[in-house]
Amino acid sequence: QPTLTVTVLSDTSHKLDWSASSANGSTLQGYKIEYSLDNSLWSNYVTNTGNTAVTRTATSLNVDDQYYWRVSGINGVGAGTPSSVQNAWTLLSAPTNLVATSISESQINLSWTGISGISSYTIQYESPTGNGFSSLDTGVSSSDTTYSSTSLTTGTQYNYRIVGVYTNSGSNSVNSNESYAN
Repeated sequence: QPTLTVTVLSDTSHKLDWSASSANGSTLQGYKIEYSLDNSLWSNYVTNTGNTAVTRTATSLNVDDQYYWRVSGINGVGAGTPSSVQNAWTLLSAPTNLVATSISESQINLSWTGISGISSYTIQYESPTGNGFSSLDTGVSSSDTTYSSTSLTTGTQYNYRIVGVYTNSGSNSVNSNESYAN
């Protein structure tokens, strides 16, 4: 019985990694990968991988949906006992068209195209650029598509990005595009 882990990669993909399965005295021929959206009705994602690789990227998944996964080794007799079920949500789509505009020496205004189905936005920034992002504000209303970043240091470049947050699933969106201003 394989041990499965699931990593969220994007709004439409998960990475599945599992431990090698015992073939129980027969030659391991591949793996059966199954998914469910409700943890009861199972569908084949891959009927037989045809190889003994222990990783697979699942693509073309629904945005902001919870997927349940399990993996079984396949030998000459058939599919073995499935792994324990693991689940993960796909991410929400990203806010788009983020623009940072310098208003004064100490204020930069942000505007973006919002996304639906979220609870709030988190505004992130980095300064200097390439220094890593930190949260600036974690409770921006889901209906807002503008934000004023104030009390900034004169002559300093600030890089911003926006993340949509959906508290019901614990899932965030993909990061927006980055935009900077001095």
